[in-house]
Amino acid sequence: GTGTTIMTMSGPPDRMFIYSWSPTEGLSCIDCPDPSVIPPGTTTYTLVITDQYGCSTQGDITIYTRDIKYFYAPNAMNLSSSNGNDRFRLHANIAVAQVDFLNIYDRWGNIVYTAENIDIQDASYVGWDGYVNGQKVNPGVYVWVAKIRYIDNEIEYISGDIMIFD
Repeated sequence: GTGTTIMTMSGPPDRMFIYSWSPTEGLSCIDCPDPSVIPPGTTTYTLVITDQYGCSTQGDITIYTRDIKYFYAPNAMNLSSSNGNDRFRLHANIAVAQVDFLNIYDRWGNIVYTAENIDIQDASYVGWDGYVNGQKVNPGVYVWVAKIRYIDNEIEYISGDIMIFD
């Protein structure tokens, strides 16, 4: 659920180098000396360095990962609050690539909110405000279902409920 930087050393300093990383998945760049990486699981990366004279060398580095997939959803929402409890949004670490869909249902099974392809890390994602067609929903318990896609392409369906009060 977190990233790191792969640091390289090459020399002598008076030579120009071409860097080529593989595989490319999870790397911030494939032609730089020190890429940031969020590997999609334990991954061995290979770097080929070629100098201006065509001499090259290569090396491997294995980034070992632990499967830490943090996900949180609140279970209460106050529509009259102004301290951040007036919206329902999902929270996760960077192990979540996206939320494919989020549906919220009332007690009769009607969808009161739906969203697709949510970038959960995007600060502009604000979630559901508790309104349907411009009207506040009635206080009560609402059920939500979401399809979560992680950076390793694992998919998980999760659900829960949220108590809405005014």
